[in-house]
Amino acid sequence: MLYPLPTNALPFLILGIVATTLGLRGLFFYKKSKLPLSLYYSLAIFLIGLSTLWYSVPFVFTRSSEALKVAINIGDMFYYASILVAVRIVWYLGFNKKISFLWLLVPYLLIIIACEIAIINSWGSIQYQFYADSAYFPVVPLASKLFAAMSSAYIFVGYLTIRQAHAIKDLRQKIRLNSIGLGFLAGGIVAIYNYLFLQGNSSGSVVMIGYIAIAAILFTGIFIVSRKKISSKS
Repeated sequence: MLYPLPTNALPFLILGIVATTLGLRGLFFYKKSKLPLSLYYSLAIFLIGLSTLWYSVPFVFTRSSEALKVAINIGDMFYYASILVAVRIVWYLGFNKKISFLWLLVPYLLIIIACEIAIINSWGSIQYQFYADSAYFPVVPLASKLFAAMSSAYIFVGYLTIRQAHAIKDLRQKIRLNSIGLGFLAGGIVAIYNYLFLQGNSSGSVVMIGYIAIAAILFTGIFIVSRKKISSKS
């Protein structure tokens, strides 16, 4: 039996489809470019896409609170992985590899471990609720704060990427980098707002519009600009 997708899970689905597609596309082109940043960006976007798909698609197939908690926790694993890749980008762009990567990795890794422990400890007390067109799938308050803290990595990636784009002369490449930077910057802000004020439930209009806008920015900046470049060559 299939169920209607809750409206507050729809932005996750849209972002998941766009991010997964763009991430896979980037990983494919990495085979040609062999640029580390290309790999990091593509992998981070792909993992974000996988996490948001796990935050949305399972709602179509079940209304079991326990099954959905497992599915969303799988999405959390992909989210954690995307954070670690984002930290790698921050290290690569912000510190120019002048310090050991471990100095950045360890603090975020500790936040991730603490967050997962908080989720596991609160597993039995969290219950999902379903309404006419939405779902209530909160994160325990401590985990919400830790999710918000780790999401700061996206903001740093966004800022550093936009700063790097200023030095690029090629217009298409500049638009592409700015789109990636804006996507990560907006993603970090929306995620932090979602976890701090909505317990990760994505029920507010700001969050719903925000995630859809992020998908639009990434799609426009990466896919359409690249397609125009290919078309001009042909």
